[in-house]
Amino acid sequence: MLDERTKGYIAGIIDGEGSLMVYPFKTKRGYVIYQARLSVCNTKKELIDYLAETTGIGRTRVSHTPLRKPFFYWALSSESIRKFLPIIFPYLLLKRKQAELLLEYLSIVKVGYKHPQGEDRRVGIATEMRRLNTVE
Repeated sequence: MLDERTKGYIAGIIDGEGSLMVYPFKTKRGYVIYQARLSVCNTKKELIDYLAETTGIGRTRVSHTPLRKPFFYWALSSESIRKFLPIIFPYLLLKRKQAELLLEYLSIVKVGYKHPQGEDRRVGIATEMRRLNTVE
């Protein structure tokens, strides 16, 4: 269980370094499906390790790009987002709207099922998330 200070600290990391998205992509069969994502990317491995170890959830990986410092990811599955995001939601400031939309999206889709219902709303959520995440 995370204490209040830790919840606030992790929410601050997500506000500053995190990414909350619902994005479309094409499957090998040509279907467009939507993926929920909460991730943090940083060049400091210690930060990513802290998130993974403190929360006990998520995957970590490293990405190497030529002529750049390696950067590290912490990413959550949809099921982990469902459990974790409500815990830190009260502490989010900058990404509160994205968090609301991500939780709404996850309330529409159920794990392991095809989702013909709610298609218009899922597309609307993905579009709104893209707008919120676009740098002006």
